Amino acid sequence: MDPRNFPNANPGNGRGPPPPPPNNRLVPTYFPGQPFGSNAVPAGSFGSFTLSSFRNKAHEYEDADFLRHLMNKLQKEPIPRSMRIATCNGYPCVYLCTVGCISVLLTPDVKIDIAVDRSMRITCFGKFVATLCSNNKSASLSHEHATIYQHEGYVYSVFRSDGVPDKQVVIGDDAVLFTMENLNDTFILSKSGHVSPVARRLCAPLKRDITVRQFYSSCEIGARYLDLCHELVSRAHFSTVDGELQVIVNGIHIVHDRNGNVEILSKPRLVRITPMTGAVQMRSTTLEMAVDGEGRGYIISGVKRAHASGTGLVLADGPQVASMDNQGKLITSS
Repeated sequence: MDPRNFPNANPGNGRGPPPPPPNNRLVPTYFPGQPFGSNAVPAGSFGSFTLSSFRNKAHEYEDADFLRHLMNKLQKEPIPRSMRIATCNGYPCVYLCTVGCISVLLTPDVKIDIAVDRSMRITCFGKFVATLCSNNKSASLSHEHATIYQHEGYVYSVFRSDGVPDKQVVIGDDAVLFTMENLNDTFILSKSGHVSPVARRLCAPLKRDITVRQFYSSCEIGARYLDLCHELVSRAHFSTVDGELQVIVNGIHIVHDRNGNVEILSKPRLVRITPMTGAVQMRSTTLEMAVDGEGRGYIISGVKRAHASGTGLVLADGPQVASMDNQGKLITSS
């Protein structure tokens, strides 16, 4: 057999041309320099969307039976392993992880990992990592200026600013605990409005990244979800509306505006980030928290609130308010 008769064959290997690939299901991928909806991706992956069509598609993905429908479909007709996913050659890129989740590379600085239950782990490289679970009861943030951890009804937090002591706050059902790094006492703000000191440190230092463990242990991730993730990735949609990039995958809506800000919506959860400064705001039904690029931040859990800045702490439990400066002096209590 003369290999010259086969232009696609490797010269000298004595083999014919490779067999034609199967009917691949390709991931819609954006290639830099080409508009969305062009022939740079397989026909039918996504089209030129209008704002109304984007909303209609978003409504479809918000259907409560969406994942149940896909699970039933995959149990009856599993996706053949021979089906391949296209290689990502630009941003944004949606791909299937072998650990059983979906990853969205939105920009070189922002990556969003999504579990089948719509839990999210958001990475802003060099700035912060955040996990937001689908149960609205668990969340965590590992930021260069703060660490926040919500677990089993408690919210643990540490706020850090250059040149001032770290501020530590724990919010629970019955009280708010707070202290400073330079203090040996912990103060308790109760619902009655009294601030009581305790001669010991009760707040955890939170010096480790908790987001990884929370995401991989608390969310629906694993090899058993690979087929479902494959289906969800193949259904991902991209569009541009008024200069804004919009991505829909697994019912999660991601918007990257012209100023570089990112908004991630999976009702009732909302995440807003500014990659340039590292500012982040996260909101769920049980918790709202935010940290900016200068160390200021806040936590709101029900009627309890904590605000941290370069000058001190302000705590509140309903109408009861207390504040403390950076030297640990209790300024007001009402």
